Amino acid sequence: MTDADFNALVSRLEQLPESVQQANPKTIPNYTGKLDNFLAGGSFSDARMNRAISPLGTNWPNCIFQIGLLVAQYGIPVAKVVGWLKEAKAIWGGVTGIWKAIRSGWVAAKFGSQAGNILSAILGTDGVYRACFNS
Repeated sequence: MTDADFNALVSRLEQLPESVQQANPKTIPNYTGKLDNFLAGGSFSDARMNRAISPLGTNWPNCIFQIGLLVAQYGIPVAKVVGWLKEAKAIWGGVTGIWKAIRSGWVAAKFGSQAGNILSAILGTDGVYRACFNS
């Protein structure tokens, strides 16, 4: 992942409505299905699975859905993940610096082990990378 990819990802996550960003995945049944439907142009409260496919470039709905799976797995609101991503970039300068901080344990020391696991998964999970950056 490049720094430009990272910036685009953070920007796209910030475009989610505040109510979706603040939603607690642990307390919302079928959170990933609802997030998926929202990203396909539907309502967050409607649980249908209708992921939209972008003909060229990043498949943003699928990208955010893949991140939503991670968020749901850990039960962390998207807004918190966005905060970690932005603060990590401010502290360590970009993707390379964040990776070094993850490997050295600085991310876990600064934000906690969950943040380290989530940031590592976002930056390194094959499904997230394919959905978000394989254009």
